[in-house]
Amino acid sequence: MAQPRVNFADFTESWGPKVLPMWKPSASVTARQHIRRFLIPAFGQMRLQDINSEAVQGMIAGMVRLGSSRSYVQNVLYTLNSILSTAVKWGHKAQKLNYDSLTIPVEGEKQRGKTFTPDQAQQILEAAKEPERSMFVTAVMTGLRSGELAGLYWEDISFEGAYLEVRRSCYMGQMNAVKSRAGNRVVPLPEPLLNVLRAHQERSGNMTGLVFRSRSGRPVDINSWRSRRLAPLLKQLGIPHAGFHAFRHALASVLVAEGANPKVAQKQLGHSNIQTTLDLYSHIIGDEQRKAVSRAAESFMPTLLTGTGRVN
Repeated sequence: MAQPRVNFADFTESWGPKVLPMWKPSASVTARQHIRRFLIPAFGQMRLQDINSEAVQGMIAGMVRLGSSRSYVQNVLYTLNSILSTAVKWGHKAQKLNYDSLTIPVEGEKQRGKTFTPDQAQQILEAAKEPERSMFVTAVMTGLRSGELAGLYWEDISFEGAYLEVRRSCYMGQMNAVKSRAGNRVVPLPEPLLNVLRAHQERSGNMTGLVFRSRSGRPVDINSWRSRRLAPLLKQLGIPHAGFHAFRHALASVLVAEGANPKVAQKQLGHSNIQTTLDLYSHIIGDEQRKAVSRAAESFMPTLLTGTGRVN
């Protein structure tokens, strides 16, 4: 039976509490931001059946004027389509998005993720105090995401096997499945990190439960650690501001510089798609690449490079 005609704002108010609890908390928070910032202002008072491609294109144009990137526009459209698709399933007179009829902004210049150089990372580790030092060491030597660090339990670590298993991620104090199937992975632990973790366990007196936790025993608040512990330390050391992801990028940079196969980096970092690994770290020039280019240059201009000749 057809549902009564409702406007977008009223339907979204009903849709949110029924659907978003089924999503991952991070995705739910993001969807609510999309709804509040763009979808309600654009379609709030429109009837569901009146939201057509022309209306959606108008919202896209407004987002572009505000500086939204192609990927962000696509994310907002995903939220909108989820709402409209549910409306159709629930018997409302509405239509799913017709992506073929929409013009999406072209991809702009990609911003490189912030990273720490090996020297900067070493300065941070030397200057940091416990327990954050143990977390920073774990972050830079494993490449775990911040949520994966916060969701790490001692039972995930094998000191005998020198590895840890990434099984979950923590967001806003709530444990969730990792980002993708590739996120479930086994990560080797080098001896220096094993020593740090053993000392951290002994110092904390915590043989089970969370590896990194608050004084109340709850998962650490990564945002709080970033703003209250990492940021002041970076300022003290004169290192440009960056978040926990910079530790992850630092490991990737070193892996590439050391000549690691991209598949190795992909597995270590838990990327579901090798292209993600290649795209993120394509700007990193490893020693092997430098040597190969130098050898090629010598083939073209050997006398110029050796200083025994001259090119006119």
